[in-house]
Amino acid sequence: MDDAAGLEVLGQPVSIAGKQLAASMLLSHSATARALLLDLDAASPNDPETLRLLGLERLTANHRDEALDLIKRGEKLAGLWVATLRAGAIVRYALALSSVPGPECFLIPNPVASQLLRLKPISATLWRAWTRSPFPYATPMMNSGVLLSLPLSKCGAFSQALLPVS
Repeated sequence: MDDAAGLEVLGQPVSIAGKQLAASMLLSHSATARALLLDLDAASPNDPETLRLLGLERLTANHRDEALDLIKRGEKLAGLWVATLRAGAIVRYALALSSVPGPECFLIPNPVASQLLRLKPISATLWRAWTRSPFPYATPMMNSGVLLSLPLSKCGAFSQALLPVS
């Protein structure tokens, strides 16, 4: 089922949860999702799910720092909610990588060699935080240099563009 069909089945949601579901279906259409999520945030400020979705929307638009700020706010409010913790791990992973690859390369994190991280010290810190996250894909395999399921055709010169760690 594509986004349009899903939205047709959903109809015109009136609840916050229904509107969040509609926004999540629209994340690949960033401007539409952003407008809906900003309306939700205005109607119900500091809702952890809205903040998580806003963070993911900013990440799909490749605004990684804004995504981290939103996710951090959501993490404070959501506690140990797995969806928010997972989104935080993805955002931190994206921030640890070079700025060259786009969202199609980091929205589904893959193990990468540590030589593919940014040179900035904060990137190493974010990488360590990501590898210690409570998810099965964040394992000691991170330094194996394996890039699983990475859409290299979309990422172009991904591996050549990333800078080695000093």
